[in-house]
Amino acid sequence: MPSFAEALQKAKGKLFPFEFWHLLQAKKHSKDVVFYLIGVTPEYQSRGLTAILFEGYYNVFTKKGIKTCIRTAELEENHAIHNLWKNFDPKIHKKRKTYSIAI
Repeated sequence: MPSFAEALQKAKGKLFPFEFWHLLQAKKHSKDVVFYLIGVTPEYQSRGLTAILFEGYYNVFTKKGIKTCIRTAELEENHAIHNLWKNFDPKIHKKRKTYSIAI
């Protein structure tokens, strides 16, 4: 999905009457994309489906001039997803932690 962060800043959080234009422009001309969820069901894992998906993403992103891909939260222990991204020179710029206590 294209990143709408900059468009929403330009629109100052409003959509009408003319601020909607910024969102439409971001959809067409964004240089950043956000991966909210990406996954493959277990029955299709380790069968090359991930390689096909990433080849499709890579072809579309290079054609459209996408420069940055932002991933949403992932578990630190999820080594499978980290192995998917290792060839793309990923950089961590934000970490989150969740704590729980018994009440």
